[in-house]
This record gives sequence, C-alpha cells and structure tokens, in this order.
Amino acid sequence: HYQPGHGYTSMGETKEADGRFFNSGNKFSKDRFLPVGPMHVETEQLIDITGSKMRLIHDHTAYPEPHDAIIVRADVVKTRQVSDMNDFPNAVKSASDSRIERNGKKVNVYMTS
Repeated sequence: HYQPGHGYTSMGETKEADGRFFNSGNKFSKDRFLPVGPMHVETEQLIDITGSKMRLIHDHTAYPEPHDAIIVRADVVKTRQVSDMNDFPNAVKSASDSRIERNGKKVNVYMTS
C-alpha cells in the first residue's frame, strides 16, 4: 500500500467515461525495487473498479514521478499511415531483398527489422 500521487480512469478525459479501470501512479514505493542509480523507480497499478471489490490487474514499475496517462479503448484510437514505403528508394520491403553491398571501405547493409 503506497501513497497515490496521480490517478486516471478509463475514458476519464472524454464525455464517455466508463468507470471500468483506475490507474494509480504511486509515490514512496522505493522499498519494493533495488536501487539502479541516483533515482529510484516508482510503481503504477492498474485496478479494475467495476465490481463490488476493486481488483488489482497489473502492478509495474514506472519512471520516478509519473505524472500523466490516459486510458482509452482501442476503437477510439484512429490510426493512420504516416509514410509510404514507396517514398523511400532504399527501402527493403521483404527479407528476400536483404543484401550487403561492399565498395572498398564502404559497406551498405539493406535489411528488414
């Protein structure tokens, strides 16, 4: 049990707030994790708040001083293609097009990731 610093609900920043999930950005949770440098990680907890009892769904580390988050349904996020592979003449579109070209000390590697 730790001191919540910031809290966010699912769809809470919209007119369609659904009251399903709560994310708690907790402070003073430094005793849970080994020190990894001058700053210590904090913890965030995702909690299901739909039933008569709240249920912890996920508990994970967070960068110190977590400040902002938003929880939205996937169908609300409008994705778009921001680039076209045909715009890049050196684009490698398939693994079979991968190759290495050597020209003296210059080496060009064409690969997918």
